[in-house]
Amino acid sequence: MTVLAWIGVGLAAFLALSLLVGVGIAHILGRIGEEIARLQDVEPWASAPLTREADEAAETEPGYAAPRAGDRRSRWSNS
Repeated sequence: MTVLAWIGVGLAAFLALSLLVGVGIAHILGRIGEEIARLQDVEPWASAPLTREADEAAETEPGYAAPRAGDRRSRWSNS
């Protein structure tokens, strides 16, 4: 083989190896990013305010009228 052929083989091997290493590093960093995003993602039910205490407090308020069965209006519009 000529020197030019060896240079071409070396160049092709270098490019292929660098491409494989880059894809491998990108895969690892992508997996780490997904794990961090999963840790930071807050479920909506986890950050929702507790409503049982608010409902019980509202029922004991004077002037509170419990909604009738089938009443679609909110309890705050029963005035």
